[in-house]
Amino acid sequence: MLQKIKSLSLERQLFLSFSAVSALLLMLSLGITLYFDIARQSQSIDSTISSTAAYVASMDGVAEMLANGYPTQEVTGSLDSLHQNFPGIDIIAVYDRNGLRFYHTSRLETGETFVAEEETAILSGSPPYITTGYGTHGNQRVAFHAVRDGSGSIIGSVSLWRYRAYLVTLESSSAASISCCSSLWCWAACSVWPFCSPVESSIC
Repeated sequence: MLQKIKSLSLERQLFLSFSAVSALLLMLSLGITLYFDIARQSQSIDSTISSTAAYVASMDGVAEMLANGYPTQEVTGSLDSLHQNFPGIDIIAVYDRNGLRFYHTSRLETGETFVAEEETAILSGSPPYITTGYGTHGNQRVAFHAVRDGSGSIIGSVSLWRYRAYLVTLESSSAASISCCSSLWCWAACSVWPFCSPVESSIC
């Protein structure tokens, strides 16, 4: 192959080299851009669920609900409205210190006891955090925030879920873009076809 390329005229060699390098640089540029785009989207989602969890935990009605030991229609309606108006949030859940659900986006799970270790740290006084898990909806990001009463004691926790299906679309777009770049590479390599002699054209 190298010998065949060397047998081309200088102009053809330069054209082939320029086309190949241009395609390679384009692929590299798109790859870097897509990587940072996915990272930025992930950070944006984490910021959304973390700040929303903090907001829910700070609601007076949520703290009162946990302190009184039973859910209220007013708080349930407020959380329903919050969930409906924020498409970036898939699930909102509120638990007491024993893991009893006082609110869940799915009414079927309200009142059940939630047993897991992810909330242990937040109930022990840890700063808010986000974990990555895997459930029935695939990969998911979960933000945890403590609920405190008037004296500052932790009386429960708030969890917000965001399914990672949003990244699937972005990654699919990335794959399509890379595929497009590959096509450009083939076009760049074969664009010298009209300039090759019948003997030389076997390199294209």
